Amino acid sequence: MGVNVKILKLKMLYESAARANFSDPFRRGQLIELPPKGDVLVSGDLHGNEANYEAIVERADLDAHPDRHLIIQEVTHVLELGPDTSSIVIESIAKLKCNHPDRVHFLLGNHEHAELTGQEVLKGGLCLNILFRNSLINQYGDDADNIRESIYAFFRSMPLAIKCPNRIFLSHSTPANAYLGNYRFDFFTQSTEDLWTEPQKPLLYHLLWSRDYEPATATRFAKLVDADVLLVGHKPCKKGFLVPNDTHIIIDSKDKNAHVLPFRLDRSYTHAELVSLLEPLDAPA
Repeated sequence: MGVNVKILKLKMLYESAARANFSDPFRRGQLIELPPKGDVLVSGDLHGNEANYEAIVERADLDAHPDRHLIIQEVTHVLELGPDTSSIVIESIAKLKCNHPDRVHFLLGNHEHAELTGQEVLKGGLCLNILFRNSLINQYGDDADNIRESIYAFFRSMPLAIKCPNRIFLSHSTPANAYLGNYRFDFFTQSTEDLWTEPQKPLLYHLLWSRDYEPATATRFAKLVDADVLLVGHKPCKKGFLVPNDTHIIIDSKDKNAHVLPFRLDRSYTHAELVSLLEPLDAPA
């Protein structure tokens, strides 16, 4: 049997994207530390919404803005009834990362974590992990498992957090107060090899899955990471964003109310100023 060139090219794409993640010049361990120049466009959870992803890429217009960074998160699994098309968006992001290796940053989210760990995610009585695997079988047939492992290797290469020079910190979520005592800042600067070891598994889980937005918890975590504002995703937001306290801003980009957050890296912002910069994805750039 001859080599399937399409499958071979796709595997090479994910390998290249994973290498680009690890060799990101702004990366230290699991942390991206952005420079004090240019600007950034932050999106929230996408969950396979291809149209919103394309609109975000168009809004970022990276080719025309060489000092702009684009932050993407939580693409895996489709939450609405219907086929899971999220692997199409994952492939597109891998290509984008290869084209802009030092300016596209895909944060690890809990749904990527669920795929990597085998933790089932149930919505409306359906297992999203099974729907994701079925979608790969429909696309790639006997090569589905092979492609899935390449996607998983890409997931494992993703950073956990992004620290901006203006004291803004981004991660998919933040730990609950009950577990904060177990964290140190060097959790974010450790190697990927160490991150996936048994002692680190609970810390990784609580960082990605918790939803504790109590003001005291937010203040405590912000102090731990030396930040003033925490930008996260993870929680569905009916109007495309949520401001649960004076430290967190939650961004959601998965549906018709999708929002994004653009801001500069060479100036400081208050929490209130950043909230005022939130804009609907369908707003004029």
